[in-house]
Amino acid sequence: MNFKIRMGENMKKILFTIMLLLFFVGTTIGQHNISYGVSVPTSCDEASPTISISSGSGVEGDVITIPSFSIPEKYLLLGAYFKELQLVATAFAGAEISIPKGSLKENISLDIDLTSAKCGSGFDNLQEALALTITVIGETSGGHKPFQYYNFENEKEAYIKFKAENIIPLLEKLEMSPKKIIGWFAKEGLYPDGKGIRAILSFDSDSNPVDLTFYLRHFSKIIIGTSTAVTDLQTIEELPSVYNLNQNYPNPFNPTTNISYSLPESGFTKLTVYNSIGVEVKTLVSETKSAGTYQITFDATELTSGIYFYDLTSNNFRSTKKMILIK
Repeated sequence: MNFKIRMGENMKKILFTIMLLLFFVGTTIGQHNISYGVSVPTSCDEASPTISISSGSGVEGDVITIPSFSIPEKYLLLGAYFKELQLVATAFAGAEISIPKGSLKENISLDIDLTSAKCGSGFDNLQEALALTITVIGETSGGHKPFQYYNFENEKEAYIKFKAENIIPLLEKLEMSPKKIIGWFAKEGLYPDGKGIRAILSFDSDSNPVDLTFYLRHFSKIIIGTSTAVTDLQTIEELPSVYNLNQNYPNPFNPTTNISYSLPESGFTKLTVYNSIGVEVKTLVSETKSAGTYQITFDATELTSGIYFYDLTSNNFRSTKKMILIK
């Protein structure tokens, strides 16, 4: 009898171990590896030799943190270019880069070059603070050109987060306000493109800038700076400080209404519509969303008149509101 009991306990331990192994394998399967190297060029000529800042590796979902770096003294003695390049390197110190799970179709290597504002592209109405030329070398696709786009899968967004305390000295030297910073991509021929990039400046409880984050739909040459004219480039957004689900508008409605909500941090988000007896009738959002403010239009053409509820969940936040459909 005791022998059978021991065998049962051992079997439980074996099954538990197998379940743990399956869990850990399941959490990593499908994730692609990322290696990276960060450097600064020794001149504005993109073919010039570079100074290596850091390198490392990780996987999708990891946060890559760039360490601080000092330009060697022998270069600083060569002139103003390298002194400003030190400000660029300092601006990038402590920066975080993350590519979310499900963004890649292959293992990749990132070659990141930081460029001084003195190497600006010279667009009218656009002033450059710094540029990151990100060249992606794919395991199966090979290397892409820095002025072409390496798009992420499933409409995912990567992000690059700068520490405000490190980037603000560079912006102040260039007489730029952090609240007016925007980002854009340099296409073939260095044409500025503001689509697929958005900037968010976050603050602490005393209204001091903390982080300047750029959310990206693809990698290429990314330029950070300001615009002195109204353009189609996306302007900076301030990060919401709290979660919020707003009342739909119009309400009552027939047959469409707008629902907006705010997220102070990224996370899996679900927005669902229920009828008056709690039966789900429509899922409007079910995906990981970045921090920001969103608006979605709900079309109730196929539903009958009555009272409905829309429910928002994200991380540990949940809120439900009532709306009325009148036909």
